Amino acid sequence: MHNLAVYLTQCLVKNELISGDRREEYQYAVEVVLGKVVNYTTLLIIALITANLIPTVIFMLFFFSLRKRTGGYHAKTALGCYVGTIVSYLIVAGVVVPAVTGNLHVQLIALLISIVLILTLAPVNHPNLGLNEEEMLENKRLGRKVLAVEVIVLGVMILLGLRTSVMLNVYVFIAYGISGIGMNGVLVCMGKWSMQEEKID
Repeated sequence: MHNLAVYLTQCLVKNELISGDRREEYQYAVEVVLGKVVNYTTLLIIALITANLIPTVIFMLFFFSLRKRTGGYHAKTALGCYVGTIVSYLIVAGVVVPAVTGNLHVQLIALLISIVLILTLAPVNHPNLGLNEEEMLENKRLGRKVLAVEVIVLGVMILLGLRTSVMLNVYVFIAYGISGIGMNGVLVCMGKWSMQEEKID
């Protein structure tokens, strides 16, 4: 991934599409984008193979839209990030969701704990981000907005589940949505506890 990012950045500089003095910034940005494309594509391929596309898309929407604002633990390498993302998803799909689907009380407790953790600890200012105080406050504000929207969506899904006969499918979707929020809560805690945070002077 790193080598590909270096090559693509060199091509951009050579064709004068970007300035050479900002090569490292663009190289990092290209590497991040490539990593996201590979991660998202792999998750969707797994979802298609396991006939689990809609729940997986729900998980990805809930997880990645919030992750962008909350920050949290980051692997040291692109490979570590890739493996961590895939293993986390497989744990959610293979262990967490089957264990909690249909048990709304457990899901709501997990959701409440995740909300408290995110509201209390997020955002985590990872050194790669290097956010200043204003950017931190903006991320906190936007993170809370995203979290509020996700909780409202979950509330609507719960009401649909209680009012319709297709309860199992709705509760599977709810479990994946709550897992996306919960995964953010876990990563925020890991980012704090591993001291993986840049302090603002």
